[in-house]
Amino acid sequence: RANDSIDEVSVFFYNPNIHPRREYEIRKEENKRYCEKLGIQFIDCDYDVENWYARTKGMEFDPERGARCTACFDMRMER
Repeated sequence: RANDSIDEVSVFFYNPNIHPRREYEIRKEENKRYCEKLGIQFIDCDYDVENWYARTKGMEFDPERGARCTACFDMRMER
């Protein structure tokens, strides 16, 4: 089995780029439900949308997979 060598798995939910807030909450709750079902630890980080807005200011119309995406990935890795 592929997961025999995995000791522990956790889901770290940090997605300040998801809007509106209602959509963010829907996705977060589904992740929590799935983790509970599988017995996986769920780590809920702050929505942190103001930080995301500040870091991506001026990139609102950048294409997908561009500088805005890189900034978003960087935010996650910093956490």
